[in-house]
Amino acid sequence: MSLAPSISQILIAFATALVISYLAWRMGSLSQSGALAALVLGTLTMGIGLRFGGPAVLLGFFISGSLLSKRTAKLRPESANIAAKSGPRDAWQVLANGGVAGLSYLLLAFTGELIFAIAAAGSLAAANADTWATELGAFSRQLPRSLRNGKLVDRGSSGAVSAMGLASAAGGALLIAFLYVLTSMYYPSPLRLLGLLTLSGFLGALLDSVLGATLQSVYFCPVCGSETEKHPRHSCGNATEHSRGLSFMTNDWVNFLCTLSGAVLSCLFAYLWL
Repeated sequence: MSLAPSISQILIAFATALVISYLAWRMGSLSQSGALAALVLGTLTMGIGLRFGGPAVLLGFFISGSLLSKRTAKLRPESANIAAKSGPRDAWQVLANGGVAGLSYLLLAFTGELIFAIAAAGSLAAANADTWATELGAFSRQLPRSLRNGKLVDRGSSGAVSAMGLASAAGGALLIAFLYVLTSMYYPSPLRLLGLLTLSGFLGALLDSVLGATLQSVYFCPVCGSETEKHPRHSCGNATEHSRGLSFMTNDWVNFLCTLSGAVLSCLFAYLWL
């Protein structure tokens, strides 16, 4: 069974994605390359996934993430000193967070297998869970603990978690799961689907933290004396030195693996529970 969208669906999705990408670029949420990547992914996700939660889960992730990122940047500016990239999201960041969803909806169109719609929702649930954990976790009154050694570290540090961050991750995943169940034509058991998507997204975000604590490339600024993802230079302008992790394992790769795990886990749980 083919679920390929009609020409009119694609055109409507393209026009909608074009307006949203343009507004996001003008508002500073996306760079030019990020806006182009968002245009392509938005067209795929909203065009093919029109009947299967595509527009709702994509907009839910993008809008909530953008609003939280701006709030964090304004009220917790120190978090920008740790993250590898701050400011408008570029194409790699967009693809790392939404590429798996776009590919899943593309596979849905060609194969007619509805499990790919669940995979897309699971990937965005993980992306949203990770975003909420990062942004809202920055406001935790207690410092997060590193999953690598259990020590208290600065807010925004790779591979660290806090109670508020974990609760925020669950909330971010639940939002995407709820939007998918609310708008998709495919939900044989709504409560089970809501639960498995929330769990998949939460576990995907947790994997993101584990990778951040073990494999992600982290650098050290000898002048500031602090760890950072920024390379070759820190926010202070001084050169950073490789501290730990795999040199190629950037935050974009970690985010991609986070969303991929959300997609895979949602498919696995769907086969087991639905």
